Amino acid sequence: MTQDELKSLVGKEAAKYVTNNTVIGLGSCTTVGFLVKAIAAKFKEESLDVTFVSSSEKTASLAESLGLHVVEFDDVDSIDLSFEGADEVDEDLNGIKGGGTALLREKILANNSDETILIVDESKVVKKLGKYPLPVEVNPFGLKHVIKALAKLGLNPKLRTNQSSAMVKTDSKNYVVDISLDAVKNSDKFLAKLHDIAGIVDHGLITN
Repeated sequence: MTQDELKSLVGKEAAKYVTNNTVIGLGSCTTVGFLVKAIAAKFKEESLDVTFVSSSEKTASLAESLGLHVVEFDDVDSIDLSFEGADEVDEDLNGIKGGGTALLREKILANNSDETILIVDESKVVKKLGKYPLPVEVNPFGLKHVIKALAKLGLNPKLRTNQSSAMVKTDSKNYVVDISLDAVKNSDKFLAKLHDIAGIVDHGLITN
């Protein structure tokens, strides 16, 4: 099977968890896109009253184009269930996310959800995290100094750019710096060092 076919299967399976009279959070990855299409197909078969919020403007636009009711996050009191993709997930269910550049908003949704389901196809499951770089969302003010601080930690920081070499911005108008986990031995100490660097808004590492 192709990876898109695998993602489609994952999306259809995840759509089964969407139930009536709920608020559902949607992430930003391509697998979530397949989920949104599966949910829209489910809505055509069933009469459901479901409200959606999204961490991604792109996902929100797709959901609205398929007839789903999407509102702003602050328009709901809480989220019953959110779906998030991941770039890697290990055997202990730690993960790396943020390849879709919405990591801050994704974490805000997840932290305000009663339950969060990570949806990935088998190609994303690894024994050890680190093959995929860890995205770090950085405030534009003092960007160069944040990159310098990350370099001092041996994390090989690289400012993410698009195909035309323009700096990639998140929906929150921050930049993304990708770093290597090769030098990381203790995740708790590592995260503490990240949080000590002023200018880092959030990171894409999921632990515990």
